[in-house]
Amino acid sequence: MTIGRIPSIEGGIQPTIFDAKADILTATAADTPARLAVGNNGDTLVADSAASTGLRWQASQAAGKNYAINGAFDVWQRGTSYNLTTTVAYGFADRWAANQDSTAAGVASQVTTSLPEGFRYALKLQRNSSSTNVNPIRTYQILETQNSIPLQGKVVTLSFWAKAGANYSSASSALAVRVATGTGTDQSVTTLPSGGLTGYAEVVSTTVTLTTSWQRFSLTSSAISSSATQAAFGFFFTPSGTAGADDSFQITGVQLEIGSVATSFTRTGGTIQGELAACQRYYVRFNDPSNTRGNIGSAIRYSGTNGLALVYLPVTMRVAPTALESASLEVSDIEATNIAITAVTLASTYATNKTLGIDFTVASGLVANRPYFLRQANTTAGYLGVIAEL
Repeated sequence: MTIGRIPSIEGGIQPTIFDAKADILTATAADTPARLAVGNNGDTLVADSAASTGLRWQASQAAGKNYAINGAFDVWQRGTSYNLTTTVAYGFADRWAANQDSTAAGVASQVTTSLPEGFRYALKLQRNSSSTNVNPIRTYQILETQNSIPLQGKVVTLSFWAKAGANYSSASSALAVRVATGTGTDQSVTTLPSGGLTGYAEVVSTTVTLTTSWQRFSLTSSAISSSATQAAFGFFFTPSGTAGADDSFQITGVQLEIGSVATSFTRTGGTIQGELAACQRYYVRFNDPSNTRGNIGSAIRYSGTNGLALVYLPVTMRVAPTALESASLEVSDIEATNIAITAVTLASTYATNKTLGIDFTVASGLVANRPYFLRQANTTAGYLGVIAEL
């Protein structure tokens, strides 16, 4: 193979078409050669039908390119079905919150069948059958400031798979999509319905038309402000009339990435384990559905009805946990005495983003100088949830 200048041939490609090393010879149409200038160090060459040459350079984002955590809905620590409320709340797939304005009459649930190739789960948001509530049903994800700052000054692309239920009642089969930014620090997802983020601005505000078959959509933003310190995105539909049996939409494969072209979907954590760890930065649920008495931590009593448990968190959480939720917990000693816990609260003196102190209360029976284990009671429904959400 000869390396050097392209010979100057009458009617052929002239060597002067190239201006720098690594320039690429391409074409803008049939029999129309063109030069594509070399990209920046580390850039990836991607196909782009909107570009004049059909090619363009994009900053490589192969590792962690997806800013949407749990975009394939792999992690459901809280459960696989959740009745919507009027308050924006977490209760189903990790990192996703949802609500329905006014009197809620909908449900968020896990889908495991008839999915796009390469996906195991999807999220379904559905208005209850026969409901006449026509208030919007929404789902959102908000990024913490630490993960939003890299988007400053950038164009981003939100891509996702979506389909409509058989009785989807949104006008023109529309699904509304938003990507928004703010200038506050780690503000709550509950601010989103009212546009309450400090410095709220929308960089994507549009609708897509759903059918009852899966489609992949791709929406590119306007440039994000260089002062933006928080980003969020969401999907919603406004139903009409009386709900049929399947007035719903489904989504999966949600990806928010830097650049103007959607690339192949990847999990933000790379692997299932990495995705779980990314979710557990915000919420950890101690529960073993296959073991009716899964151990959670060690404990010691300080009165006949009160004790303190120490729990080691599986990942470093975003902040020291701000709240707990629980059901069917007990403490047990080495003699297998099982004592039901009636209440748990955070022991703030012992709470960090790596370890957790928990004050617990029982009716009676704690013995001085005896060690205990904090664990699920004799039911797979027992759990301890640790919350550090936005």
